[in-house]
Amino acid sequence: MWGLCIFYNNGSYVDFGWPSGFTIMSLVYMVHGSGVWVHRAVISSLYVVAGVRFMVGWVWGRRHHVKEDHRWQHWRQRWASGQGVLGIKSIPFNFFVFYHCQSFTNALIMQFPLELAAKNASPKIHVLELLGVGIWISGFLIENVADMQLTAFSVAQAKLRKKDPSRADMKAVMKSGLWRYSRHPNYFGEFLLWVGYAVYALPVCASPLDMARLLFLPVVAYYYLVHFTGIFMAEQVSVQRRGEAYVQYQQETSMFFPWFPTKINKAA
Repeated sequence: MWGLCIFYNNGSYVDFGWPSGFTIMSLVYMVHGSGVWVHRAVISSLYVVAGVRFMVGWVWGRRHHVKEDHRWQHWRQRWASGQGVLGIKSIPFNFFVFYHCQSFTNALIMQFPLELAAKNASPKIHVLELLGVGIWISGFLIENVADMQLTAFSVAQAKLRKKDPSRADMKAVMKSGLWRYSRHPNYFGEFLLWVGYAVYALPVCASPLDMARLLFLPVVAYYYLVHFTGIFMAEQVSVQRRGEAYVQYQQETSMFFPWFPTKINKAA
């Protein structure tokens, strides 16, 4: 994927490589797991559904194989200004580090619930497995509903601009539905997927090290979504594109975890 990124000058290939990686790993654990098949079948299916959803959206929804996500231009600007790894300004080098941070995270951390569940020899379904599936379903619904709401908003704005450009607000911000309670409900839904995987695999923990590795997974997912690949750059892009309207949205609305919006006293 890094090679394709450099060849096509398109940083978005990492957003296909990441879900394809854990999708392939889930199929490997499904086929070669040593435990009772139902445990690994359930969690592998969840990984596959999430991965395929990402990949299909990447290709047919956002078409990032031919159109780079605008976030990557901002990463390039940061790297070129010396804010890359060790201050190195090379764009290919920084992309190399970025891509392989995600690939090693997949291989060392994100796959761990699969590894544990594939060894589960219990003939019974544990209540924590049911809870994990429930959390995953909640996250999947939140993520997809949030994306559909944002898409509908974008389409409506595009139609308004086409019909009557004088009425169109080029800096309009989505503030309804799930976006009323979180500035990034889609990322919060994604976070719940990883919490669900970790909870699902808890019954198979055989040592404090297993427990630590498993509980580390949601921490890593949160860091990536909020401070590395997701919100960190999306917020900067939104402020640049929408200006004061988005700054006000930041002041009123929780960044990640859903909560009731705060009323801002504009007179003050």
